[in-house]
Amino acid sequence: MDKATNIVVVVSRSTDAGYVLHKAAAIARATPQGASVHVVRVMFEDYVDQLHLDPEKSQALKRYLMQAEEEFLVDLVEDHRADFTDIETATLWNKRVSDAVMNVADTFEADLIIKSADPDSPHFPRHPDDWNLLREARCPVFLVKPEPWPANASVVAAVNMADVEHAAMNRRILEAGALAARSLPGKLHIVNALVQTKPLLTAAELGVDFERLELDARAQVTGDLNKVLKTLGIKGADLHITSGLPATLVTSVADETDAAIVVVGTAGRKGISALIIGNTSETLLHTLHHDLLVLHV
Repeated sequence: MDKATNIVVVVSRSTDAGYVLHKAAAIARATPQGASVHVVRVMFEDYVDQLHLDPEKSQALKRYLMQAEEEFLVDLVEDHRADFTDIETATLWNKRVSDAVMNVADTFEADLIIKSADPDSPHFPRHPDDWNLLREARCPVFLVKPEPWPANASVVAAVNMADVEHAAMNRRILEAGALAARSLPGKLHIVNALVQTKPLLTAAELGVDFERLELDARAQVTGDLNKVLKTLGIKGADLHITSGLPATLVTSVADETDAAIVVVGTAGRKGISALIIGNTSETLLHTLHHDLLVLHV
């Protein structure tokens, strides 16, 4: 994702409209071609169905409620229209916010969804809208928090160069990181966690120089990463290649560099594995104090 030309922006509450739209505008400005922005608000009222009205009256009530919400949404967006070259609004009726948002994203062939990070998002194993979007959306999802981007902020992009099957994903993460860095503007930092080896026996007993193995692995990853960066035309990025757990390293680098945005990829697991196996993006969702941009395999 080296550009964001078709963006779906989700406004959940009146309190999040300002900072979500402000950050969406920064992303749109970083795309030379400009961006079409679709601002959506999802609503649902259980009592409409509980009133046991006939279908015609029920639909009339829904239209009335949605019209009121649409007027409210238009008022929220009005102060930000000058920040966009092409912006439209829509109010949707759906019990599940994530389903409605993904339908809109698919309809408009969006290449980015921007939404405020749910402050009440529960931990494992329940799956709120943020988790559903991270797992199932067909395009990148950018979860933003109320804090403004600090001056001279950085962007942290997490890759895994040892995973040859996800070479395309690594390239997309690097492109997205470069786009995010242009949006701030800020410095790009790239994190690659090397596999940790903790043998039961000592290095002397095994006859293996683990320090040399790590140095060789770091050199290999550095060389491979620099080749990809050159191919993508990305210059000036700082590399952080060391052993450790990916989520821990990403959080550490993000804190040390005063990052505004963290970019990661996710496998988007489903079914039983989604219940019992977490991944880096979902861990970061609950531990980071930074905006999180998630790309999917």
